[in-house]
Amino acid sequence: TLASYTIEGMTLKDYVVDCEREYAKEKGEGFSKALSFSGVMVVVIFSVLTWNRSQIWNNSISLLENASGQYPKIASLYNNIGMAYGDSGNVAKEIENYQKTIDLDPRMTEPYINLAFRYASLEQNEKAIEYYKKVIELEPDAQIAYFNIGILYAKAGQDSLGVVSLQKAARLGSEESRQWLRDNRYNW
Repeated sequence: TLASYTIEGMTLKDYVVDCEREYAKEKGEGFSKALSFSGVMVVVIFSVLTWNRSQIWNNSISLLENASGQYPKIASLYNNIGMAYGDSGNVAKEIENYQKTIDLDPRMTEPYINLAFRYASLEQNEKAIEYYKKVIELEPDAQIAYFNIGILYAKAGQDSLGVVSLQKAARLGSEESRQWLRDNRYNW
């Protein structure tokens, strides 16, 4: 707020009023000149405040980090921060924020899915499968988890485990699983 900014030991509001008085005294031209000066000062002040705010809105990470500072207990904010860091290529910060999301709300499935996806992209398939299994534990009908576990097992040469997961995903309605099973000549 304007009251929180100070110049020469005065609040911004008091400073503007003092400047108006000084200007009116020096110029002796009365209230209308002082009012004009006040208008200019207001424009300058709001320009500075707008510039300060624009630094926060500079990118999604700074915006979300600012919001998390104001609302530190909202788990979904940290999940979104993790995704923003992932998009920027900062994997360590991405994973850290997904973990913070889980710490705040361990029943939320999105950070587990995001961690599983990230670990799969890093070819840490065992960790990825572990997180997908956590998703299934929280949401037994999570098609995406069954599908991705199936693909990871298939890539690892564990076709029988992969097919079981893909069949479960297909029974839950996953068209991708059905297509994979058809392409690889398995029944679902």
